[in-house]
Amino acid sequence: MENSSQIFPALIKDIESFDKKQLSSSNVDALAAALDLQPVDVWRCLNSLIQLRDYVNSNK
Repeated sequence: MENSSQIFPALIKDIESFDKKQLSSSNVDALAAALDLQPVDVWRCLNSLIQLRDYVNSNK
């Protein structure tokens, strides 16, 4: 398992890429394992973050 200092920057880069299709499953799976969560819960959280980011960007 990767440590969190390697996982989080990669996830941030994935989120900033804007395209949900480009989110790396391996990064999500690694984060889920590190946080002892199910990957589906991490995906829900990431989708919410992407929606929030899109909302903020469109309402600047």
